[in-house]
Amino acid sequence: MRKEVISVLREEGRILTAYQILRRLRAKLGRPIAPTSIYRCLTDLIERGLVMRVESLNAYVAAGDMASVSDRFLLVCKGCGETRSLLDGEVKARLQTDADRIGFTIDRSVLELLGTCRSCQNETEPRLLGAGTGA
Repeated sequence: MRKEVISVLREEGRILTAYQILRRLRAKLGRPIAPTSIYRCLTDLIERGLVMRVESLNAYVAAGDMASVSDRFLLVCKGCGETRSLLDGEVKARLQTDADRIGFTIDRSVLELLGTCRSCQNETEPRLLGAGTGA
């Protein structure tokens, strides 16, 4: 099932919720699939570095090379769901320095920037994330 989940995410090329993945897999495989199966697969794929969770939207994206560097931040288009990564070690170092200064230990950091991609900015009709995709 993991291969099918990552395949759907890679084919889509943008963020999907667990239930969007579930609907696509049910249609593709032609059989019932429990939501818990999807969540288990996603958890495993995240642990393997193959999928990233977009925390702010409770969605998932195939990691590609995004998960390989810890200094990456996500840029997520709220129009179409396109997700890009931004590499900036200076931002992470600055946050760590500020945290150290006040005696705060960072266990995990999540930086997601929501906005509008160039393609969506150029459209005359604004799109909403998930519109027309069976969201």
